[in-house]
Amino acid sequence: MFRVEPVTLEGKLVRLVPLTFQHVNALCDVGLDASLWTWTPVQISDCDGMRAFVEEALAEQRAGNALAFATTLRESGQVIGATRFMSIVPAHRRV
Repeated sequence: MFRVEPVTLEGKLVRLVPLTFQHVNALCDVGLDASLWTWTPVQISDCDGMRAFVEEALAEQRAGNALAFATTLRESGQVIGATRFMSIVPAHRRV
């Protein structure tokens, strides 16, 4: 059976850890520059928007449609961003 559940992924430089609300403040520190959101369907300009972004990502994850991650530096654990695997369809084993 194909299950969608949080997992940690690690490379040489970064670690993707399951996204939580505890990441919101750190994401606000690195993710409120308007230029980061130029080519995205959402525009996040304040911490309330970032909290809503995380809330939506986690709701999609609970629904089994996405896996949400905080992107961290492997050595220090510093949060440098967020990413998701989206449009998950377990029946088709597709992400």
